[in-house]
Amino acid sequence: MNERPHRLEALRDRWPVGAAALRAARRALVTNPLRTGLTLLAVTVGMFSIILAATAIRAIEEDVARQSTQFSAQTFAVYHRPEQLPADLRKGRRGFDYALIGDLLGKLRACRSAGAEATLSAGEIQSRWSRSSGNAELFGVTPGVFPCRTLEVAAGRALTAADLDANAAVCVLGAGLAQKLFPSGSALDERVNLDGWRLTVVGVLEAKGAMFGQSQDNVLLIPLTTGLRRYGGRINVSVLVEAPDARSFDAAVEEARGWLRTSRGLRPGEPDDFEIWSNAALRAKFAQLDRQIRAGGLGVSLVALLAAAAGVMNVMLAAVAQRTREIGVRLAVGARPRDILFQFLAEAVALCAAGGLLGILLGVGGGNLGAMLFEVRPVLPLAAVVAGLAGCVIVGIAAGIYPALRASRLDPIESLRAQ
Repeated sequence: MNERPHRLEALRDRWPVGAAALRAARRALVTNPLRTGLTLLAVTVGMFSIILAATAIRAIEEDVARQSTQFSAQTFAVYHRPEQLPADLRKGRRGFDYALIGDLLGKLRACRSAGAEATLSAGEIQSRWSRSSGNAELFGVTPGVFPCRTLEVAAGRALTAADLDANAAVCVLGAGLAQKLFPSGSALDERVNLDGWRLTVVGVLEAKGAMFGQSQDNVLLIPLTTGLRRYGGRINVSVLVEAPDARSFDAAVEEARGWLRTSRGLRPGEPDDFEIWSNAALRAKFAQLDRQIRAGGLGVSLVALLAAAAGVMNVMLAAVAQRTREIGVRLAVGARPRDILFQFLAEAVALCAAGGLLGILLGVGGGNLGAMLFEVRPVLPLAAVVAGLAGCVIVGIAAGIYPALRASRLDPIESLRAQ
């Protein structure tokens, strides 16, 4: 009958963690708010910077993964002069004229669909009911762009080859632009005005959402030939090609590359004077940038945690010096050195964990607030949160072990003499 109490006493004697030590640690933290606050601040700032960066990176990663579906899975794009290239690399790059593009689109065999597009202009679009808020983007496209960019028509029709042949003054509106210009009715067969140019609406696209804070629904698509006739050779035309399936993707890329190299007179060994981009290339480019950011963030994080650890250690050493008499009293009335050790170690770990938790909350909140400003979905970087909390505990142990050992090794008699 009396075995259970004996077992509990034996377990308490073997286990170095005492409830009294935990209570003493809690009282010490509560009764010294200035010291506790300064230590919390050091850990919070360090963890905030780490989690803020992790949250921002994770939000951008998910947005890139979600928005990379702007191309279909088997689509690649050919640019004669991508805007992301440095200015010195863009110089001298020959453009794609419409005749060359027409030949390319007609001769590609390893593809399901192909099209050409160009960014023509940006400006305010007007209807008889309303006008666009800010500048809408105007694109010239061929019919093949719709399947390549996974553009679905919600109402009306897409642009056709007949529209291109006739240089028709027709357009397809993005969902957001259609809603703004025609808030109370259908946009089909209505007229819109861009800088005095009147276009008839023949279709409205399904909503695509935003990418990096920029709406993909505030667009107006017209036949590429109509755009060329109005804007001439000042535009940058690109080609989109959709392979039949994943197995023939590489063959389609090489067919397009070979035909372009031949038509542009490039000799064997000369580098391409055009760029080929796909969803995979976009994700690979971002992955490279992500690795660089993470490497830099790791260095900053280590410095922040080291600074926090140094602050915690200094504060705990000051606490040992200030509470020498208290330690002597506890040792004199029966506390074991390991109880003192655990008390100060528990204080250090509790301070780091509390500061880390506060930093995590602020970091996740700040990172997602920035994501919302750019219309990116909020995220919770769970792996970074778990790693951050574990790191705070490790920092607490590492920073608190020396002050705790020093406190546990104090002589009770000498400690009682301290003032």
